Amino acid sequence: CEKRAQAKASFFGRMRTFFTVEARKRGYRVVDLDQAFRAHVAKTAQRVEFAHDYHWNAAGYGVAAREITMTAPWQSLFGAPRTTTGQR
Repeated sequence: CEKRAQAKASFFGRMRTFFTVEARKRGYRVVDLDQAFRAHVAKTAQRVEFAHDYHWNAAGYGVAAREITMTAPWQSLFGAPRTTTGQR
């Protein structure tokens, strides 16, 4: 997709790539939320950030929390995530 290629080539895209590569080289686990955010938007048509400043909104925080609870470090500390009903 041309938009995605432009995003990766942007300053923020290059900064994101640099940070991810450097963190992994140093042994840090990186939770890349890009695919999870894209999947959420594709499935629900619900934004994960505010339109006016691109900070995460409640949906974005929900996606991030779900992804973090799926990581091995989280599960080794707290166990597998519990599923709940009635969440928005």
